Amino acid sequence: MAMDLTPGALRETTFRGALRGYNVSDVDEFIERVAVGVDELTAQLRQASARTAAAERRASQAASAEDATKRTLAQAQQQAMALVSQARQEADRVSEEARQQAARATEEASQQAAGLRAEALAGVAAEHQAAERARLEAERLQAEAEAELAGLRAEAAAEADRAAAWAAAQPAPPAPGPPEPALDRMAEEAKAELQDDVDRLQEVRRALQHDVEVLTIWVQERQASVRASLVEALAAINRSEGPAGPPPIVTGPADPTPPT
Repeated sequence: MAMDLTPGALRETTFRGALRGYNVSDVDEFIERVAVGVDELTAQLRQASARTAAAERRASQAASAEDATKRTLAQAQQQAMALVSQARQEADRVSEEARQQAARATEEASQQAAGLRAEALAGVAAEHQAAERARLEAERLQAEAEAELAGLRAEAAAEADRAAAWAAAQPAPPAPGPPEPALDRMAEEAKAELQDDVDRLQEVRRALQHDVEVLTIWVQERQASVRASLVEALAAINRSEGPAGPPPIVTGPADPTPPT
């Protein structure tokens, strides 16, 4: 049977007397000292038990706090991963929209550039045709003037031949003497009329030549202006398209040869 070592049990313990036994006072004193020691040990054990319980409570609380911290950290990590995933999805969406907008803008710029090229080529062709028509008209007018002048010269030569033939057909004068005033006047008048016609035709020719020169200069200046406008338009188109744009286009046919 286990012995109860509490201070009260020790103090209540009694011993039977025996012949030549221990001194009762010494035994009682020893029991008291043992009881006091047991009291101290019991108090220390109680304090140790209290400290152990407190430590266990603190350990439990620390474990609970650690678990809560781990759960909070896990939740924070999950939220962070969700935010990163959403940010990536949003970045992908924005990037795709930007790419589509850039593609649309590039396509629109290409279409506008093609339209501007077509308009520029049409303008150059129209200006070239107009200049060519003007040159041909100037050449036609000059040819008509030359033909009219040649016709008048031929008429003047024929008239002179007819006058010479008529004079040769007349009978010879009976004797040399002063020329008849009527024949001299007619001859002078015919020469004057012919000279007037020639002078008029020469004046018409000079005027036509001046018109042809003015028209030629206008055609050349117009062609230079159109060419400069086309070069500027193409440069603007190439600047808007950047280095990856299409190659330059042909500016049009060669300049017409000025009339001589």
